[in-house]
Amino acid sequence: EQLADHFGFEFCTVMGSFLTHVFHYIHLLPIFLVSFLGSIILFPIPSSPDGFKRLFVSAGHMQMMTDVILPLGMSFMHKVSLFRMVECGGRLFIDITHDMKTVYGKKMIHQKMAAMDPLIHRAIEQVMADKEYLASIPKGAGSFSSFGLSHWIPMLRQGIRLYRRNNPEDIDQYVERMEASVRELRQTLERLSGSEVLDAIEQDQSRLMDVIYDSTGFGAVLATQYAIGQIDRLGKQLTGESNLSNRLSKSVEHNVSSEMGLALSEVSDLIRDYPEVQSYLEESGAEFTFFGLKGVPGGEVVAQALEDFLQRYGMRATGEIDITKTRFRENPAELIPTILSNIRSLPVGHAQATFQQGVSETQKIIEDILYQAKQKLGRKKAKKLEKNITFFRHYLGTREYPKYFWICRYDVYKQALMREAKELVKQGVLDQAEDIYYLTFEELRHMMATQQRNQSLIEERKAAYSGYAHLTPPRVIFSDGEVPEIDYARQIPTGALAGLGVSSGMVEGRARVIKSIEDAVIAPGDILVTSFTDPSWTPVFVSLAGLVTEIGGMMTHGAVITREYGLPAVVGVVGATQRIKDGDLIRINGDEGYVEIL
Repeated sequence: EQLADHFGFEFCTVMGSFLTHVFHYIHLLPIFLVSFLGSIILFPIPSSPDGFKRLFVSAGHMQMMTDVILPLGMSFMHKVSLFRMVECGGRLFIDITHDMKTVYGKKMIHQKMAAMDPLIHRAIEQVMADKEYLASIPKGAGSFSSFGLSHWIPMLRQGIRLYRRNNPEDIDQYVERMEASVRELRQTLERLSGSEVLDAIEQDQSRLMDVIYDSTGFGAVLATQYAIGQIDRLGKQLTGESNLSNRLSKSVEHNVSSEMGLALSEVSDLIRDYPEVQSYLEESGAEFTFFGLKGVPGGEVVAQALEDFLQRYGMRATGEIDITKTRFRENPAELIPTILSNIRSLPVGHAQATFQQGVSETQKIIEDILYQAKQKLGRKKAKKLEKNITFFRHYLGTREYPKYFWICRYDVYKQALMREAKELVKQGVLDQAEDIYYLTFEELRHMMATQQRNQSLIEERKAAYSGYAHLTPPRVIFSDGEVPEIDYARQIPTGALAGLGVSSGMVEGRARVIKSIEDAVIAPGDILVTSFTDPSWTPVFVSLAGLVTEIGGMMTHGAVITREYGLPAVVGVVGATQRIKDGDLIRINGDEGYVEIL
């Protein structure tokens, strides 16, 4: 209480025995919590609007991005979210208090949370077991209720249509329609300036929601989930195998993230023919420029190939759901470590050969399964299984498209915003263009209208977010600061680190603990250990032997891509990047879901 009074904190709980360990963080936060539940948790407390003890879930864990989101990024995230979210510690949290009492809310918790992050699901289950707390929750609309039947029905209708047709041309038409929409947006914003740009972006936000939740894009995802259920059900009858669909996930069509990995491998293979280009990339590092590249023999050819790659994938970024994150287009140097690793470690054509090998191996598995199905289940069920497998192989990769086109639109927004920000720098309104990241969208609009900035606010937020960046957000937290204690509650070898096995197999290798893709120097046989992966990490998977992440679930990015590449993977390993040291020899068990440090 004395600390709270002295520093002006709204709430401050310090356990005396840990004071010396946390005191140096005090200047970072206006509100902070230290809780002991097997570990120290230092994080601001989400506020309750009515004083009731509310339960919040980390939106970052659900989106595979637990880094801070800057204020401008927060503004855009609020626009695309279907849920009520609060800002806390530079992160977003979803209030699911009322969802725990509604039939629809509980269904969404059981179905969606378990697939996204099993530890979040277990924590909510633990809270829901407290009948006294549940009974005390006042009446109110849940966060999930905003995504009701009016949203689901068009998706389900289109999903049924896609499933019946089972025609890959439907995907091509969807992609062409989305790409045309992005081109139209770019052309519109290029014609505008000043406040008109912000008006157009705000107007397009409603269209962005239609892009993300497009009935064809999401209908394909729903239909694929149905096909997975049918494959796994019939596979269980046939072989006793619980998740047959996982074995059929290698080298699927229409996966824009995997295609990015293949495309960057082709750039890497091209560079092999130009040793001067390779030398330039090794020496330039973070100082890479296209001007410098074009100045060496072969540089013009490689520059064209790299520019073509960035034309299609340059909008990608680590933590890309935050519009303020640096895109590949803005800093191509982030790709250089992956390119050089491919050249040094992999033979020419390795990625393409591996992809084709995956196609061949999966086709053989399918032929064997269908033969068994005809013998054991009869021709009718075998035909049904074949239809579901064919649809699954055609459409599994389409789950990457909704986010891809979301990020495409974000990139167009950002290019327009940065053009205006640079103009404000020329006019002396801003010190640097990136200062707009520390303003909300409405604050940016006000600054452009008045031509006056609040520099003290910008500096204050820079200091605050610098502090937030050092904090680890909890998966689940109450508004009074309580953090439910959660674990996997199962037996694993002594000393092993528990997680969720999402891609089968066992492998031993050197741990490469990497926080950012620009540090991703990978050799064959290495196991990537990181906080999370998103589509921007996909080019790295070409060289990996396995994957360990701190967050994730069965249907998150790392899980899906490792199954497609046939790599063992364990996700949701709490504290993996601290407990595993770079260079450690580790063994991961993707079947049982644990990691051993050898």
